[in-house]
Amino acid sequence: MSLNNKLKVGISLGNPNDIGIEIILKTFQKREMLEFFTPVIFGSTKLLSQKKKKLGYNSIFFQGIASASEIVHKKINVVNVWKDSADNNNENLIEEFARLANISFTSGIESLKQGQIDLLIIDSWSNSFLDGVQLLEVLKNDLGGSPYDMILNENLRISFVNRGGKLNDFSQSLKKEDLSKYIKLINKTLVQDFCIEKPKIAVLGVNNFSQDVTLIGKEELKIIEPSVKECFERGILAFGPYSADSFFENFEYTSFDAVLAMNEQQVLAHCDISFKENNFSFVGGTPYIVFRSNQNFSDVSNIEIEVNTNNSFEQAIFSGIKIYKDRKEYIDLKTNSLKKVKIDGIDMSLDEDLPDEE
Repeated sequence: MSLNNKLKVGISLGNPNDIGIEIILKTFQKREMLEFFTPVIFGSTKLLSQKKKKLGYNSIFFQGIASASEIVHKKINVVNVWKDSADNNNENLIEEFARLANISFTSGIESLKQGQIDLLIIDSWSNSFLDGVQLLEVLKNDLGGSPYDMILNENLRISFVNRGGKLNDFSQSLKKEDLSKYIKLINKTLVQDFCIEKPKIAVLGVNNFSQDVTLIGKEELKIIEPSVKECFERGILAFGPYSADSFFENFEYTSFDAVLAMNEQQVLAHCDISFKENNFSFVGGTPYIVFRSNQNFSDVSNIEIEVNTNNSFEQAIFSGIKIYKDRKEYIDLKTNSLKKVKIDGIDMSLDEDLPDEE
């Protein structure tokens, strides 16, 4: 691959004292990684050098730069967005780590907006400065669009209408139009970013219920079912609502391209343990490519095992590269496609690949 075609992958650091940096450094021990893309880490060469020395990763060398506009290909670029490593004498280390993580994050976002990097990977091993809900709100303000998390692993793509909060409070605020918009957003992501021409989307219910229609709750009957029907009539292959407990226990998710769940905690109780421990997250709904390297679903009881076995960071990078190329190809094809011509007697709107967002 020529240097001009090599993508620039930005990486923002989470908690400087967490294992995220260790996983990042372990990944770049593989020198062949630099043949596929150019990494741009937003942090500090001093901090990373201290970490690599402590870990014995002596084969790693950094290219310190002042700005992402100075990127050097075939090097591990480090944009020095702060001068020193964390002040361990600080009385409140949590605030200090959060400050540095926030600087790294905001620097990465700004470089992404300016086109200095092609995509951004957020190290989210630490939620010390932003939780998932706050992060999406910041991305919405900074990047525009309607950002949402799509958590991925090799078996499943899943999004949540409600991240955190009480299920009862959420069910009272759930609206049909909001749910329909969410389904359309997921459909758009699957088409343009995952190259799935006619994706199948499973929509889960708020309540657990059997196949007996009389046991379905009011949210399913009044909100979820009508939303699914509306989207289906617009050409989106949305199905549901399904009960969360039986849906995962019976492995029904293997028949769908993505799952939309109403609540995070409701679903995690039923998800397979391998999904909890080895996953990463794509932020859909924005004009930019943003990934999160880990969602912290697992209990990190053995750091050494976690560092040696976790590959969500590497998966996030290569998934981001693929999505960048797929989206670019999709946009190019749409730009050069023939315009639809109205033909008497034929309703062309019924064959919409990608319904517009409302």
